[in-house]
Amino acid sequence: MKAVIVIAVIVAAGIFIYTLAADLKKKRGAKRHPRLDQDGFAHITIQGKDYKFNPLDVNLDELDKVMSETQAKFEELQKENHRWTEQANILFGHQQAGIELEKEGRLEAAIEEYEASVAYGREADKMRINQYYYSLERLCIIYRKLRLYDKEIATIEAALAEYINDKDRERMTARLDKAVSLKQKQR
Repeated sequence: MKAVIVIAVIVAAGIFIYTLAADLKKKRGAKRHPRLDQDGFAHITIQGKDYKFNPLDVNLDELDKVMSETQAKFEELQKENHRWTEQANILFGHQQAGIELEKEGRLEAAIEEYEASVAYGREADKMRINQYYYSLERLCIIYRKLRLYDKEIATIEAALAEYINDKDRERMTARLDKAVSLKQKQR
């Protein structure tokens, strides 16, 4: 962020100097536009007099430090993004396999894939519940179809123990109440 600000300041200062020079040339007879020397100072000649100044007063060592820190942070974010992508591919691979198996009517195999998706999502450091929430819902639906109410209740209680948004919490709580009711009727 600091690097972006520094670059913006440099661009703004350059535009300011150019505008100042053009204005001074018109009003006071300046002979040249400002130019920067190798030390970073601006030079301008006004009415035959040469002026030297540092328009930015930027410490180049500090600028290099900020740029290096920014580059290091960017590289770290790229690494984290790569880790997230790898983990998401694994999680969503299990989830997609579960979807396909469920479409084929192979519910036991679909359960295994959805459970693998949820287990991986809980263990992976970059995954959050919203990435594997779909798998949780499908598990609950399949468990109910197969009348595995104990497993449905355990899955819902585990989901409610994690952070989920209010809308999903309400849906899961209603599903839990229904599953408990169905389990009691089954006895």
